[in-house]
Amino acid sequence: MRKLSIIFLVLGLLTVISAVPVHAQVPLPHAFYGTVEINGEPAPVGTVVEARGEGVWTGIEGNPITVTEEGKYGGPAWDEEKLVVQGDIEPGTTITFYVNNVSTGQTYTWKSGEVTELDLSVTIQYDLTISSTLGGSVTATIEEDVTVIGPGETETISDIPAGTEINLKASPEAGYEFKAWEGQPIDGVTNLQTTITMDDHYSITANFEEVPPVVPPVVPPVVPPVQYDLTISSTAGGSVTEPGEGTFTYAAGAVVNLVAEAEEGYEFVRWTGDVDTIANVNAATTTITMRGDYSITANFAIPPVQYYLTISSTTGGNVTTPGEGVFTYDAGTVVDLVATPDDGYRFANWTGDVGTIANVNAATTTITMNGDYSITANFIAQYTLNISSTAGGAVTTPGEGVFTYDAGTVVSLVATPDKGYRFVRWTGDVDTIADVNAATTTTTMNGDYSIRANFEAVPPFPWWWIVVGVVVAGLLVYFLWWRRR
Repeated sequence: MRKLSIIFLVLGLLTVISAVPVHAQVPLPHAFYGTVEINGEPAPVGTVVEARGEGVWTGIEGNPITVTEEGKYGGPAWDEEKLVVQGDIEPGTTITFYVNNVSTGQTYTWKSGEVTELDLSVTIQYDLTISSTLGGSVTATIEEDVTVIGPGETETISDIPAGTEINLKASPEAGYEFKAWEGQPIDGVTNLQTTITMDDHYSITANFEEVPPVVPPVVPPVVPPVQYDLTISSTAGGSVTEPGEGTFTYAAGAVVNLVAEAEEGYEFVRWTGDVDTIANVNAATTTITMRGDYSITANFAIPPVQYYLTISSTTGGNVTTPGEGVFTYDAGTVVDLVATPDDGYRFANWTGDVGTIANVNAATTTITMNGDYSITANFIAQYTLNISSTAGGAVTTPGEGVFTYDAGTVVSLVATPDKGYRFVRWTGDVDTIADVNAATTTTTMNGDYSIRANFEAVPPFPWWWIVVGVVVAGLLVYFLWWRRR
């Protein structure tokens, strides 16, 4: 059975070897396992065990290994982890063992292919340097040993076994206060008392700071408060409910709430009187700041009649002042109206309840609010008519060039030929021309049009046909005479 375990172990080691870099003629590794102690106590889980020596590969799988069971590294079974020592190692090489990077002082002669049980033990000690700034002292307690470091002093406690717990206490002197510990593993800790575990060499400082002297507050002399009177009244139609009406006394600088409530059929108008420190004289609910003796009045009035003005527009523009929609105005208000046409349109007129509009044909005008009104700004599309002619005549009505007309306008056209020429026809955008062959006609403006009057020269009168006619007639007469003979 023992031999079978060794065979499986060797197979496992061969598997490990296959995972490491390939070197020429790499010998079989030498594996180790056993117990491990630190300062006479079983090594805790997480302890690192490493083998070093000439030609030994480190930093690979199997070297170093980490303790997973307290006091043990690796195990004897073939499937348990072991400390695997391999590399370009000559037989007889001395292997040294380290625990947490500290030499155990134990060595072993490397032998290819062997598995060795080797118990390891190491003593790990650290130094602790403690300093105290002026203004306080530090007391360090290690089991029964107590060390006191005075103000401004530094002391080093040497050869402290790894894992030892040390209690530290900072004691400020009168007029000083403790600020914080400086240095690992308690850097920034502000507790007066704390504990560290020696896992490394440490240097720690207790920082103290002088407490600034307490300056007693200056108590100003007691001055009787200045007071002012506030007299409040109201007109017919409402009352002041807060703080009420009458005369009230307040300390200088006091901010007093004011609330005026109107009766049915009335509305609050404004505060009058000594109103310089009233936050909003037009608000029924506001405040007044008492910087003197004041007398104020809440004013009420019957609200004016109001009417609605509904404004809209047709396609081709909009009403820019006051806008479009429904607006509310007091009776008699004169409202400015401005209608702005889009490109290609013109303002035509205002329609609807236009009885009080100053000028229904003007884009900029006014309306007087004597009732509820609904009005519309009307716009008309406009088109351009570009007229030209060929040589031999001209368009005399409306002329030649570019003209602008409202949509649907029927425009008269008259083309007049020069002497020796005659009108032929109209060409271009002629779909709405009444008669393209007539020099005098009309075109209906349903879009932007460009038209041309075309002329041609009149051919000369054919006088030679008269000579031919005379000759032919003479021959005919002669022929008839000759037959009668």
